[in-house]
Amino acid sequence: MRGLLMVLPVLTTLLVPYPPVTDASQTPTRQQQKGRAMDADMLNSVETNLMSLFGFKRRPRLDRSKVVIPDAMLELYQRQTGLSLDTASLALPGRHTKTANTVRSFVHKGQ
Repeated sequence: MRGLLMVLPVLTTLLVPYPPVTDASQTPTRQQQKGRAMDADMLNSVETNLMSLFGFKRRPRLDRSKVVIPDAMLELYQRQTGLSLDTASLALPGRHTKTANTVRSFVHKGQ
């Protein structure tokens, strides 16, 4: 827990957006490029520290061949959107679902 609390200020710093580029050519200055390179190094450092904190030696990889989407979830998605394509905008009157994009389902494997 203490390690996580030490990482939070760094993560907060990383969430601050870059200032907009104001010159006409829209190319970043050397100082901005150097800052972005340092930010990339900082991100790598934070990722390494977090993985170490949680006991990972490398970033976990998802084996997509083992992913199973239940038919009921696909039907729910198609009913809500009218689409078979991926979208996060569910048009439900009176509900703010434009940013909601997660529905969870759990499979019970009983005896």
